[in-house]
This record gives sequence, structure tokens and C-alpha cells, in this order.
Amino acid sequence: MKRSYKKGQTIVMNNLTWHGLLYSYIQDRVRQLQSSGFTGEELKRILSKEIGHERTNVIDIYAGRDFSYV
Repeated sequence: MKRSYKKGQTIVMNNLTWHGLLYSYIQDRVRQLQSSGFTGEELKRILSKEIGHERTNVIDIYAGRDFSYV
């Protein structure tokens, strides 16, 4: 199964993996939670519970530096 996403002006296609799905889910949820008013540690605590992690710093890795919730 393939997935595609836009990176700058380029459309990238690659194989769909569990890690890729998790990455996409977290990126989407960060945006949703931000638009609902959640920020910082509260946002990371919610997401880390949703994905089954106990450490909130895992969200930093998946969310990337493009997010301003920290």
C-alpha cells in the first residue's frame, strides 16, 4: 500500500508503514487539539495516552519542530 504527502512543492510517494500512520495521526491530532485550545504539556499528555505511551516527550519526536504547542 502506498501513501502520498506534500513536502514543500513536491508530492512524495512511499510505502505505508505503522510508523508512518502513527506519525500522520499525531500530526493531525496536534492540529485538532491546538484548534480546541490545548497547548503544551496538556496536549502532549492527551496524545501520549491516545497512542499508548507513558512519556510525553515521544510526542515531541512525532510532532516535529513545525508545531508551536511547546
